[in-house]
Amino acid sequence: MKRSRKPTQQKNNEIHYVGNNIRAQEVMCIDSSNTNHGVISISKALEIAKDNGLQLIQVVPKKGNSAPICKVLDYSKFKYENQKREKAQQKKQRESAVKLKEIKFRPSTDKEYLEIKAKQVQSFIDDNNRVKVSVVFKGRQMSHKEVGEQQLKTFLDMLEHAEFMSDPQMFGRQMTVMITKKASSVVS
Repeated sequence: MKRSRKPTQQKNNEIHYVGNNIRAQEVMCIDSSNTNHGVISISKALEIAKDNGLQLIQVVPKKGNSAPICKVLDYSKFKYENQKREKAQQKKQRESAVKLKEIKFRPSTDKEYLEIKAKQVQSFIDDNNRVKVSVVFKGRQMSHKEVGEQQLKTFLDMLEHAEFMSDPQMFGRQMTVMITKKASSVVS
């Protein structure tokens, strides 16, 4: 019977050789009770795994002149724990990501409506999100861009602990600016 040299590959591109697929002649063997058997032959390591009713898994590949590190484990449990660790890591990464929210209004928007929008933006900023604020011009309003710029400054004055990330910029018929939490109010 021909031996398959095909490794099993996890989602994070880690390659684990299991049992007879381990290519090295000698391995550093660690059994299920975390006892280090040192560098032993692959046949003896496979025998230890068989005696415990488990599989021999190469967890660290060969580096330089050192032997690869193999553990005697239940392979399905090993895969499950790796997948669980990956999902937890991805969830943590998603939660810590900065999200971008967007608010739009016109240069002629009433102050009361701006206050409502300011409360929304303040809650976004308190949640450590960035907010893209856009003033949308329509028709002849384009000739009075200074009114839109004044509207943006008035809007920022309504917010606590907020600052422009850059100066307002025109993109077509929209004047946009990014707002974030002030650096002095960011809690580490």
